[in-house]
Amino acid sequence: MSCIEEVINIPTLNERFTDSIKLGYFKNILGEIITQSKLEFNYADTDEMSEPQK
Repeated sequence: MSCIEEVINIPTLNERFTDSIKLGYFKNILGEIITQSKLEFNYADTDEMSEPQK
């Protein structure tokens, strides 16, 4: 995540994503970005929510 926290512009972000694809890390990085975004915006998928107990 420290890599993403340092990004300040789109060209740098694109360059780092291109490098991560070449190294095979892009899927993990994208997953972490999604997880962090959901936490930051307090978002929960309806599929992730459990049924209410009766």
